[in-house]
Formats: sequence, C-alpha cells, structure tokens
Amino acid sequence: MTEKDYKLYGTKILNLKTQEIGLLICIWKNQFADKTVDFATYVDKTGK
Repeated sequence: MTEKDYKLYGTKILNLKTQEIGLLICIWKNQFADKTVDFATYVDKTGK
C-alpha cells in the first residue's frame, strides 16, 4: 500500500491541459516494474 501525503492539501494548482484552477488533495509515489512515479489527486471547479 502506498503512503499518501496530505501536507499540501488545499493548495491551488493549474491544470495545464484545460488551463483551469484546481485544489490538490494528496500526493503519493506509485511503484511500477522499473521505476517510481509521482502521482497527485486533485479536484477541479466541478468537483471531478
């Protein structure tokens, strides 16, 4: 199980694909077969 980090909870972020502001929920590291990749969970203005 991956450890989620909530230290940045509520930080405003910019979605570069849609150019919209969102709120960061948590960040974590995901292990693949040969490397570790950073992931984040966030919500946009519609709550998705």
